[in-house]
Amino acid sequence: ATLKLSVSYSDYQRVFTIMSNNDFSVTDTEYSDSVVIIGTVSEDKTEAFLKEISEATSGRCQCDLIEKQFGFRE
Repeated sequence: ATLKLSVSYSDYQRVFTIMSNNDFSVTDTEYSDSVVIIGTVSEDKTEAFLKEISEATSGRCQCDLIEKQFGFRE
């Protein structure tokens, strides 16, 4: 899944650690009044990843699903 995370500078280190632990692949980062991170995480980890981010930031991180990836197995 491709996600867009908007997080405060004070929560960024916590979120960065969670991203690293979940093989979140960052494709873009923008620093302004907050940190906006765009990247991907595997579909099977998405729900748990978002829950962990929400809990770690007390719901302050805004998470948007940009694109869902579909894997087809034969």
